[in-house]
Amino acid sequence: MRSSIEGRLLIANWCLVAAAALGLLTSLTMTNFVVALSDPFGYFMIFLASMLGAFSLILLCQGSARWPNLSHAATVLSQLLFATMLSGPLVYIAASANYPFQDKNLYAIDHFLGLEWRSWLYVVNEYKLGAISKFFYRTILGQPLLIPIALCLTGHVVRCYQFVFAILIAVAITGIISIFLPATGTYTFLGLTPADYPNLHPSDDFGHISDLLLLRSGELRMLNLADFKGIVTFPSFHTAAAVLYLWALWAIKWLRPIVVVCNGGLILATPMDGGHYFIDVFAGILLAILCIWAVRAMVRAFERDLAATLAIPASVVARPRI
Repeated sequence: MRSSIEGRLLIANWCLVAAAALGLLTSLTMTNFVVALSDPFGYFMIFLASMLGAFSLILLCQGSARWPNLSHAATVLSQLLFATMLSGPLVYIAASANYPFQDKNLYAIDHFLGLEWRSWLYVVNEYKLGAISKFFYRTILGQPLLIPIALCLTGHVVRCYQFVFAILIAVAITGIISIFLPATGTYTFLGLTPADYPNLHPSDDFGHISDLLLLRSGELRMLNLADFKGIVTFPSFHTAAAVLYLWALWAIKWLRPIVVVCNGGLILATPMDGGHYFIDVFAGILLAILCIWAVRAMVRAFERDLAATLAIPASVVARPRI
């Protein structure tokens, strides 16, 4: 498998997943957190991820996959499922570090940039854009399932593995930053209530606050693998994910108009529906760009190494850049 770019990326992604699993086991050993499975859905997800990963990996290693691109898609889905299940507990454990909230500083940066969050809230509420905002904000959930299938079945296997690597390191960096720069979010910091925005029904206005405060006080230590909320404010992972989704699917030309609308809408919806400061959004965009640069640099290194190993020109190994 190490004789191809796809194989090396596959191994690199599984290494990241293994590192996350090791990090979670180490964190659980060193703290009083406990991860529990009280929902059958959690068991189903573990079973599904295991089966997809095991069978597809066996077929790819043996070179006996009848439809190799479909096997690659199954492998990627397995990696994303495992990463999702591991990242939730890790982010919650990170929040227990109890560093000072940074809402005042984040809001001050917005103000310095001339961006008034309340004004944006007024516009969205006044023009009753809440339903549209919620729709786009929730597109973060379905796209990770569609991206592997769309990319692999259209022959963009390398881009698919690149996407997974980028999204995994984005999750890791977001989690690490959130340890030192926690925040409650705009709705809590500004002391708003639903009466202040009657035409909106944000996904993350106050739902995450109880878990965040309980984690910081030490009262929440039993973590349900099937019940995690978005407790990270800075940087905005929704924004980073939107940029990575857009970049991943840009490889499929006929999908470009759709992904621009969906992920442009997701980014625009993030301040209101996610309770994010504008600086969170800018940081999320920068994070995504850095992750894309990192994975592209890694692929170029793989190409040079393969060219040297196989004694062929690097241009033969190199893939088109999009």
